[in-house]
Amino acid sequence: MMFFIILGIVLWIAFAFWPAVIAKNKGYGMGGFFGILILSWFISFLLGLVIALLMPNKNLPTAAPQV
Repeated sequence: MMFFIILGIVLWIAFAFWPAVIAKNKGYGMGGFFGILILSWFISFLLGLVIALLMPNKNLPTAAPQV
């Protein structure tokens, strides 16, 4: 029984890092990274994942203005 509790906690932490890593890869700073991580721990990693996937990517190049 204790094994499954520990396994569940480890999996929850691992899944909580998933949306945080997505946010970091999209160019958000450490505040955004930890914000999504904390949100994922306390609410649901699925909600954090949806938010991280819907955030705009800051790493994409912007088009140069036409002159």
